[in-house]
Amino acid sequence: MRTLPVYLGNALVGRLLERASGSVFIYERDFADRQSRSVLSQSLLDDLGRPLDGLSESEMVPFFANLIPEEGRFRRYLAARQGVNERDDWALLAVLGDNLPGAVYVKEVIEDGTVVEPASRDATHDPKWRFSLAGIQMKFSANRSDDRWTFASPEHDGQWIVKLPTAELSGIVQQEYLIMNLARECGLDVPQTELVDLTRIPDLAPGFLNAGTTAYAIRRFDRTTDGRIHQEDFCQVLNRPPSQKYGADARVGAERVLEVVKTLCGPDDVLEWLYRLAFTIAVGNGDAHLKNHAIVYPDGVSARLSPLYDVVCTLAYHEYAQELALPLAGVYRFSAISADTLEAFAMQAGVSRRIVHQCFSEMTSRLREAWPDFRDRLDVERTREILSHRIENVMPALVRGNSASV
Repeated sequence: MRTLPVYLGNALVGRLLERASGSVFIYERDFADRQSRSVLSQSLLDDLGRPLDGLSESEMVPFFANLIPEEGRFRRYLAARQGVNERDDWALLAVLGDNLPGAVYVKEVIEDGTVVEPASRDATHDPKWRFSLAGIQMKFSANRSDDRWTFASPEHDGQWIVKLPTAELSGIVQQEYLIMNLARECGLDVPQTELVDLTRIPDLAPGFLNAGTTAYAIRRFDRTTDGRIHQEDFCQVLNRPPSQKYGADARVGAERVLEVVKTLCGPDDVLEWLYRLAFTIAVGNGDAHLKNHAIVYPDGVSARLSPLYDVVCTLAYHEYAQELALPLAGVYRFSAISADTLEAFAMQAGVSRRIVHQCFSEMTSRLREAWPDFRDRLDVERTREILSHRIENVMPALVRGNSASV
């Protein structure tokens, strides 16, 4: 039976234990009994906010399963670089445990009970790729000094995520960069973003340049020059494994996410989230699943909505499902969203219908004002046409209560 000690910052908070079937996370009593303690996960607290041990009968406890990359090319690459089986969640979590999302660390224990420190691991495995990032797209954690980009190292946390171009989704790098800048122009909380010339990154294997030499970079909100900020995505918050990040699999709609934001984060974040929802619908982003929503703990205890991330126009790519990742009042299809849908969503989420309508109307106005400056910067004609139609026709009709074809 394997054991992984779990730390939050410098504090040992508990141990993740492998069982014959599934796993269990057990808090350290010294940590659990503290009057003042940081939050590891909402899914590992009871209704009174007290530490609650976690149990999974069939797999790794969801909070920890969501710390490692999902199945796909990125996970296969990381596993190969670190010399572990890509299907072995435990081994992957152990080798990546010193550079996980947020402020959590997981350390490896060998058979004699010794805790393995990162520096003592086999140096033949590539330290440049000892990090864990969500999603399946190829990416890496990096630092920037002027125009020079370097891989993050075990000694220096990466302050940026650099997402590589892919031949399967032509123009996705430029599209995400422009859409995130459009979101910022519309008043949403967006981290700093850049386009990166991959030829200026030392030690990047030539194979990564096959789909293009321009990458998309976004500043990490869980890494600062003063240290790490803890975070968790909504799969973790709602105790769902990564395989259930979409609403149909998790049986979760957008209203459930908003309920959590309202409960944990307060009224300002509720408005921010509603503006983001309107923006998501406006730009045709069908990939706003549970792992693309997150909360952060700036002081270690109080939750706030994280900055916005991972927003693209999925309607421009046939490879993506042409519907919402999380339904609105049971509605998945973009073309079926109506004023009645928004009213039903507001009622189910327990927020004022007037506030929902106000946020959608305001975001529609901001988009129509900002869009002309962005329209001609989109090189992919299909994306430009879809966004123009949705921003100029669909959203105004939606907030007027009329219908408009998607």
